[in-house]
Amino acid sequence: MGVARPGFAAEEAFDLAAGERPTGEELFLRLEAHAAEAPGELAVRIWTDLNGAAVELDRARVLELARRGAAAFRARGLVAGDRVLVDLPTSEELVAAILGAFHLGAWPASVAPFSHRRGGAAEAEWSALIERLQPAAVVSGDTDLPAGGVPVMAAAELLAADPASAGPRAAAADTSYVQFSSGSTGTPKALVLGMPGVVFNIEAMLQSIPLDATDRIVSWLPVYHDMGLFGCLLLALYGRIPITVMDPSLFARNPLVWLKALDEFRGTATVGPPSAVKATLEFQQRRPLEGLDLSCLKVWLCGAEQVTPAIIERFAEQLSGDGLDGKVLFPTYGMSEITLAATMPPPGRGPVVRELGGLGWASVGSPLPGQAMRVVDEAGDELPDGEIGRVLLDSPSLYTDVLDRGELTPREGWLDTGDLGFTVDGELHITGRSRELIIKGGRNYAPERLEELATMFEGVARALAFGAFDERRQTERAVVMAEVHPRELADAGKRDALRLGLRKHLGEAGYDIDEVILEARGGLPRTTSGKLRRGVAKQAYVAARAEAGARS
Repeated sequence: MGVARPGFAAEEAFDLAAGERPTGEELFLRLEAHAAEAPGELAVRIWTDLNGAAVELDRARVLELARRGAAAFRARGLVAGDRVLVDLPTSEELVAAILGAFHLGAWPASVAPFSHRRGGAAEAEWSALIERLQPAAVVSGDTDLPAGGVPVMAAAELLAADPASAGPRAAAADTSYVQFSSGSTGTPKALVLGMPGVVFNIEAMLQSIPLDATDRIVSWLPVYHDMGLFGCLLLALYGRIPITVMDPSLFARNPLVWLKALDEFRGTATVGPPSAVKATLEFQQRRPLEGLDLSCLKVWLCGAEQVTPAIIERFAEQLSGDGLDGKVLFPTYGMSEITLAATMPPPGRGPVVRELGGLGWASVGSPLPGQAMRVVDEAGDELPDGEIGRVLLDSPSLYTDVLDRGELTPREGWLDTGDLGFTVDGELHITGRSRELIIKGGRNYAPERLEELATMFEGVARALAFGAFDERRQTERAVVMAEVHPRELADAGKRDALRLGLRKHLGEAGYDIDEVILEARGGLPRTTSGKLRRGVAKQAYVAARAEAGARS
């Protein structure tokens, strides 16, 4: 030990770069220490509606919820190693479920509440999650939900259980969290994250983000998503930083709730994907909040999707009038397979964009302490600075196994992220996905770039791009799907004008698009965390073309 975080005692940090590793017990050791030292100190504020109603949990209550949750699971006959599917919104019950499972030694997996899902496809996906996880119990606010014969615990049981019946805290070495990968390019996988790796990633983030004991985190992110759980809630509890969280449905109804909460609670740190940043900026431009003061912000982490130069520029330009310094934007890189964070830029510097191939690419920083990164060619040989290749990662926080129908398959070696990028002075710049590149006429099109350009065209709210092989041309067709307002779809003339205009717009940028498909807003396939599912869209497109060909 001896590497201090700002505002924290030196003995609280670990020298990760030198090989020191926190144990999995460190999370509960800190929860217990915080509850003993400052039982009445605010730990978690749960903002429950747009009028500002909130539930506040102090340090003692958080630890009590963990013990109540463990007692409730124990009363249901669960034991260490059992898996628990958590089907709850952001709430006290959710905190009790996740921490209670950890206390017992069970393996929780938190997912978007089934009540938020609609249609046969959603039901099939829900059944597939249960089949893949094979939980010993499902905990939910809806005891009538379909669970394939798995016992369903009422959420109320978690708060009603006697914390004295929790039993001894389980060894964290035997405890894991099961995280479903985002599924942006296919069916989500159940990744097993050991508690030592989870704690390692949280510790590494706290050593890389310029936060101290006086900070306040504000988040609307779903707690079933890695950014919301590890990057916000657990990081805040571990680091003894007060956090305000809210259900993501509040943000979905009005993205300006993000800025309102940051102002009202004087948030100094927040996190979200660039698509959410863009949506918030668009709302603020159309219906600006008056008297907004964001001068309190010092860290706005931005990741989960590619951070583009355009969003960096717009962020700084549009919010500067509200007291926000554009340097607070913190482009980062990570993924569910590594628990959450892989790289971050140096604190206080502000975003950096570097040019390659005539285009600008945002730096997402260097590997976190104790983690490693390589950019390699197709043969696996490491590439020098400025050459695009596949991004590989290695870290103690990588998933240990893939879980499928109760069977564990161990992970081996470095993680091939599926991303393409290049380095400059040890800093990574993501340029696209190796498995999603559109290869048309010998040229590579990055879907992210097409999507960004498409959303710059008037009338397009969001876009998705993919390539589909054309047997006749022996190359890929470049397809762009665009979400537009329903009134644009109702008029055939407007539809044609939009399709032609968008193709021309992209053609002027040097991209030859074969087909533009228009969808109503909300029509593009997404993961539960809002990422575009290009693989699902492509599969549906290919199937539709095959069916049309069979009929002709």
